[in-house]
Amino acid sequence: LRFLLEITILLAIAYGGFHFGNSYLTKILFGVGALAITISVWSIFGSPNAPFALQGFNRLLLELAILSVAIAFVWNLLNSTVIIIFAIVFVLTSFYMLLLDANRVNM
Repeated sequence: LRFLLEITILLAIAYGGFHFGNSYLTKILFGVGALAITISVWSIFGSPNAPFALQGFNRLLLELAILSVAIAFVWNLLNSTVIIIFAIVFVLTSFYMLLLDANRVNM
């Protein structure tokens, strides 16, 4: 579930990015650029094998920031009810993973 949520966020950022700009070139630059920036930030700070992997609450903040960007990109393009349900599921899984990580450390 978590992997599918993360892929959906990347698709939302790319989809929203492709709707910025007036020409095809700017649409492609925004879509690919926003996706590239998001993937770069995640690979540096968020992925399990990241060189500067954030843990605990800091990682949760990174996840929520990326989720916020995705929501901002597609808010006017998609049904807001679907976006809100997706955000709730993502936040709940993020908190659950934070709790699992905290329990693993305290064992």
